[in-house]
Amino acid sequence: MTNIAGHFLKAARANPGKIALRWEGADLSYREILSMVQSLKRRIPRQRRVGLLAHKSPAAYAGVQAILAAGATYVPLNPMFPAERNRRMVRLAELDTLVVGEECSDAFAALLPLVEGPISVVTLGSVESIRKVAAGRSDVSLREADPTEALEDWEPEQPFDGIAYILFTSGSTGDPKGVQVTHANLESYLDSFLESYPIHPEDRLSQTFDLTFDPSVHDMFVAWKAQASLVCVPSRLMLSPLQFARDKGITVWFSVVSIPAMLAATKSGSMELPDVRLSMLCAEKFTWNTLQLWKKIVPNAKHANVYGPTEVTISSITYPIPDDFTEDQCHHGGIPIGRSYTRQFAEIRREDGSICGEGEEGVLWLAGDQVTPGYLDPVKTAERFVPKDGLVWYRTGDVCFWDAQKRIQFVGREDFQVKITGYRIELGEIEAALLQESGADFAVADVAQLRGDVDEIVCVLPTAVQHLKKKVREAVKKRLPPYMVPRVWLFQDELPLNANGKVDRKALKAAWKGMSFED
Repeated sequence: MTNIAGHFLKAARANPGKIALRWEGADLSYREILSMVQSLKRRIPRQRRVGLLAHKSPAAYAGVQAILAAGATYVPLNPMFPAERNRRMVRLAELDTLVVGEECSDAFAALLPLVEGPISVVTLGSVESIRKVAAGRSDVSLREADPTEALEDWEPEQPFDGIAYILFTSGSTGDPKGVQVTHANLESYLDSFLESYPIHPEDRLSQTFDLTFDPSVHDMFVAWKAQASLVCVPSRLMLSPLQFARDKGITVWFSVVSIPAMLAATKSGSMELPDVRLSMLCAEKFTWNTLQLWKKIVPNAKHANVYGPTEVTISSITYPIPDDFTEDQCHHGGIPIGRSYTRQFAEIRREDGSICGEGEEGVLWLAGDQVTPGYLDPVKTAERFVPKDGLVWYRTGDVCFWDAQKRIQFVGREDFQVKITGYRIELGEIEAALLQESGADFAVADVAQLRGDVDEIVCVLPTAVQHLKKKVREAVKKRLPPYMVPRVWLFQDELPLNANGKVDRKALKAAWKGMSFED
């Protein structure tokens, strides 16, 4: 089986002096990144899962390539997540080795006391802050990679179980679900994407995503397979990235829809990015209004709507928006998500599994060689991955329909799953945390658009626990990632119910429509 890390190695051998990574600290050549990859690879155990606690730094990107080159599977952790959530990911993935970036020393210090040893910690260079933390544990071994070591000729190892990486998504019971993605899944995706959207060696691709979000995989591997440059947008600039993107000359932009939507809401989208030739937005509803704003910022770009769950490897459906696209082709203001890539399949099915006709709403099912083996938990895998007609189909839970132009239009969800800044969230996980931390009789979490087209989490609790708001919020922050913590907290004793006696979420959303952001 081919190791996907071979693409970076090939690019580094062909263009050693070319810029591979542009970030806030410096520009780094393919040769410099390759030296980091080689040094890390020597210290990473083969044929096992390895955690990666690094964030938008050379250690992060070299760490991904080194783990894969060692024949191991990388499992990204997130320094912005509560330490307890990272601990659960370590436990579920059965990690005993962590690659830790210097920028994540505080997150490492918070995580390590929660993790049972023995555990190996690999750093890029000698990092005093990490050494001090590791020194407090006799069951922790520290391996410091030296990027100045002489380069040697080497090839990537045979992949461990064929799995390239494991990403965790929200779980309704509180435990994240680990999605396993193979080298073959990713190779197929790269072939399909580059066939639809060619990338050139002179391109400079944006990197806006955290490593725990699978579009980050796209950024790295598309850029380096095409022997282009990756431009890492600093996290602190994500809500105002235009000056940085202009200074770095980004030519291919890829982000969640909420970034340009936020620019519209905050009236901060006044600068043009004339170098951008291709713009792709994903992971949230892409509206006509957002498209109009974004066209003014990237006036020379072709635009694409990109769709795909993690379980089907980054994206499997896309819509290159034609120049003559008009608002009346949208569904409730939403741009079509489009059609599947070559070698991928999409069907919209009724509840009994039969196929829907044109204009008929049903659940979107996906198949093809980008469909992953499923979750770490085989029970959860059986719930979503369905053998049918000689293929394994992933049942997305997204309600869609085929329009008259044979494009897929997105309608909504059949369950209580939502997306915030592109991250997939089970509302049940938020509600479970609210109930446990407040001791309330009920808790409801949902989304509302309080700033233009931007979705934000709103929660409702009984008035009896209103005095505990600060305490509960702080406790929830320790359990959930920042994007899952409710932005607005409401307290009331009566909730609208539907005919089945369940909370009428549509009625709640209607009540929130006139709410100001300050509420």
